[in-house]
Amino acid sequence: MPGENVLPVEHYPDDFRVINYFIHDASAADELLFYCDRTMVVDSVTVSVSAAAAAATVTLKAIAPGTAPTAGNVATGTAVSNAISLAATGAIAGTIVNTENCLPAGTHLGLDYTGTVSSLRGMVTVRIRSRLK
Repeated sequence: MPGENVLPVEHYPDDFRVINYFIHDASAADELLFYCDRTMVVDSVTVSVSAAAAAATVTLKAIAPGTAPTAGNVATGTAVSNAISLAATGAIAGTIVNTENCLPAGTHLGLDYTGTVSSLRGMVTVRIRSRLK
């Protein structure tokens, strides 16, 4: 059976996604989470911590389109959320920076860790959409 032509992103329905990223053997290296193939809006971020990392935080950051998606560029990216403390277990909701949560096509979204996170175990949940209000 032959394949099908690729459907350009502007011709398929809106994206409403919940991204779950499991943290198990985190290192001090910042990590990539998502690539925006169209303009996306971040509505929420929650970190569920099962094994805490004292004096550590994680921040959701955006890397500008056209910028290499390296760990260093995640660290210097634009904060889309506050720095979420990882010092206690439980579900910790982050605060979204409303002036920075609209991400243009070509943006990479990443996790910027601070402190020692090698003992951290948990999950990051990000709710993201393409439909603008």
